[in-house]
Amino acid sequence: MFLVLDFIPVGVPPKKRRLRRAEPALQPVRVALPRAFSFYRLPIDPARDVSWDAVAALAETLRLPVLLPRGASPPCALPRFFETRFFSRTLMNGAVAAVAEMNRAAPFENITVADAPGVTDAHLCALAPFAATLTVVTAKKERFAPVSRQLLHRFGVSLLLQSRFDAPRSKNCVYIQTGADDVPLQFSGVVFTDRPKPLLNARVLTSGDVTLPAPFNALCPERVERRLFAAALSERCRVRTLESLAVPFEE
Repeated sequence: MFLVLDFIPVGVPPKKRRLRRAEPALQPVRVALPRAFSFYRLPIDPARDVSWDAVAALAETLRLPVLLPRGASPPCALPRFFETRFFSRTLMNGAVAAVAEMNRAAPFENITVADAPGVTDAHLCALAPFAATLTVVTAKKERFAPVSRQLLHRFGVSLLLQSRFDAPRSKNCVYIQTGADDVPLQFSGVVFTDRPKPLLNARVLTSGDVTLPAPFNALCPERVERRLFAAALSERCRVRTLESLAVPFEE
């Protein structure tokens, strides 16, 4: 479960508000989901000053993390919802699809993936037909022993494991930046990333927002990032079908 803030006009018309001496109590709305845990939506009137202390007190009472709309800057501490596994998984889903759609006559010399909680063996197997070699930047090399054997036996592709990204010099390479490692400036291949930084030579493809299935899109407040909302539904409400979503990319 989680608490999402929805900035929409509520309450009485503006002229009548001057007659009210007390701010109305916050009234969270419980939203039920089929075969999943529910969540709370908190309507906030953008015409009023937000009582962030009251929001924080409500979140503490409910013991739930909060999803904020874009541009919201609370002056007090809130138990914010942050997610990395779902974000890295949807980035990997999108990168795999984008690489497949490139329709290259020959595979890339190398595709490198930064290890993150959302990176799965299935992603690496899906990338194997498009790379002569695969590399994973990881501190947990033992985790990839089984898939390394699988990649070699099924696809004839070697899996290299690095503790730090050693950027290939060739342009015929891909780096999927699901982790926190920076991309070396000398890398001149294709970079798929959530967080673009100025790179002198690389072709940088930046992720966009996901497209939610219609029933969930209708539940998402307008100013809340769809990908963050989907992550909360997946992680906090156990709507695991959303893990198949993929982010689009653009230059």
